[in-house]
Amino acid sequence: MLELTPLCQVPIADTEGFNRLAPSDELQQRVANSVPLKRNGQGQDIANAALFLASNMASYITGVVLPVDGGWSLGGASIAMTELGDIAAKHGL
Repeated sequence: MLELTPLCQVPIADTEGFNRLAPSDELQQRVANSVPLKRNGQGQDIANAALFLASNMASYITGVVLPVDGGWSLGGASIAMTELGDIAAKHGL
């Protein structure tokens, strides 16, 4: 039987969505600073979580939502979005 566990992710660096959210190096660094691990997520971070969930090591994990966000969902997201909105407004974005 196949059981799915959703992965929740933050904006991932070097993707179209992240580049729209934070179009400048300054904004991307501000997002990174709002993450407890102090870096933006990479595609490999998502791949690693998916590989783990598909492995035997996760054979007893089911029915959870797995945040792959460097701790961002612990509060950094709201801080970052407020700050990004203020900066974007200041620059007319």
